[in-house]
Amino acid sequence: QGVITTIPVIFSKGGDSNVKPGRLTVQVSALEVSDSSSQLMHRFERTEVDDIRVHSPYELSVRQRFIGKPDISYRLLSAKMPEALSVLEMQYKKKVEFMPDYSAFKSTPDTSPSGSEGSIWNTATGFIDRVCLKELPPGELVQLQVQVQQPPVSESEAQELKQMLM
Repeated sequence: QGVITTIPVIFSKGGDSNVKPGRLTVQVSALEVSDSSSQLMHRFERTEVDDIRVHSPYELSVRQRFIGKPDISYRLLSAKMPEALSVLEMQYKKKVEFMPDYSAFKSTPDTSPSGSEGSIWNTATGFIDRVCLKELPPGELVQLQVQVQQPPVSESEAQELKQMLM
C-alpha cells in the first residue's frame, strides 16, 4: 500500500477534547489515523484532504470538508511529528498551512549551553512558550515567570509534555 512512515500519536476527532493514543500512517495515496489497537479510525485519501494545519512541529490537524455534512478533522500530536511533517509538506504542498502558533517555534534562537542538542532544546522551549526564562549572570538563580496565554496548559498536559521531552 506504499507506506512512507508510521508514527505514534495522540489524537482527537473534531473539536473533541478526549484524546486517544494511536498512530498516523503516511502512505503514498492516503493518510490513516488508527487507535492503539490498530483499529482504523479514518482514512484520508490524498485527493480528499482539504487542509493540513500545522500548529507546532509536534501538532497538526487534518481536515476533509463536505457539502451538507459536518467536516471530518483529526488533531494529532507526536514527538515524532517532524518526521512525518517533512513528507506531508512534499505530498500536500498547497494544502499545508502553518498557523500563527508555529511562528513561535521558528523564532527561537539557535544558541544553547547544551551544545549539539541546542536545536532540540530551543524547539522545546518554544513549545512551552508559556514559560519565559530570564537569563541572569552565572551563579545567580534563574527566575521563571509564567505568562498566561490561550489556551492554558493543564497540569496533566504539562507533565505529558515533560515526559515527551525527556
